[in-house]
Parts: sequence; C-alpha cells; structure tokens
Amino acid sequence: MGHAGIVAGLSLLLALGAGCSRVPDVGARATAGNVTVRRAVAWTMSGIQSATAGFELDVTSGVDTLLAVSSPVGRAGLHATHGPGGMREIASLPLAAGRTMVDGTQVHVMVQELAADISVGDTLPLELRFAQAGTLRLAVPVLRFSEALTALGR
Repeated sequence: MGHAGIVAGLSLLLALGAGCSRVPDVGARATAGNVTVRRAVAWTMSGIQSATAGFELDVTSGVDTLLAVSSPVGRAGLHATHGPGGMREIASLPLAAGRTMVDGTQVHVMVQELAADISVGDTLPLELRFAQAGTLRLAVPVLRFSEALTALGR
C-alpha cells in the first residue's frame, strides 16, 4: 500500500473514531436568559423511591447561580459527592460563563420520596431556579443507567 493508501486508511479510521465518541443529543433542553440546559436525563433503580438527574448547563455570558431544584413528584435537591461513597445536599451551585456538567459524578440532582414509582420511558418533571435567568421547567426522560451516562458523556 502506498503513502496515499495509508493516509486514506488513517483518515477513515479517524472519521470512524470521531463518530464513535460523539455524545448523543438526547434528553430535555430549555433556555432562559443566558442559561441553556441540555441533555437533561434521569435514571432510577427498581425498588427505590428516588431518582437521579444530570444535565449540561451552558451560561453564555456573565455568571449565574442555580439556587434551587424542585419537582412536584418528590423532594428534590442538589447533591455533591462528599468523600468515598458519601454525598451531601448543597444549597446552590455558582455558575461561571461556559459549560458546567451536573452529571452524577460530583454534582447531581436527587429526587427522593417519589409519590409514585417511575420507570424507563417515563418523564421526571423538574424546575430549576436561577438567580438571573429565572425558572426553567423540564420534562426529563428517564433512561436506563448506562444510557443516561452515555447521554451525559460518561
């Protein structure tokens, strides 16, 4: 194989690799003011009365703060990983211009004490209240755990 063939082969491999690493554009999306929420997804496990949600936040300019998270179907709050295997509720999440991931690894949304069971295919209603952008309402799709992590780029 000549030089041109090797270059063409490498180009094809790179193109295929780029396609494999692309994060799927799934989940709920909403914009208010300078804040856009993308790829909002939730997951749960059978037999427990809670759900976890994650999403991407994009602040186009300036700063904002995610002040509160609520849901009409349970007690919602922001949580952060705290030590090995632990987590704690946090009061707010300061946001600088750019992208912030709320993806279940460090910071995530927990909805506890669900009024009814939710399953894959259902939606989880969430309200996110920001200091500057106001309130965003989302109907967040409930996915399988592995699908949710893929949607969040993990």
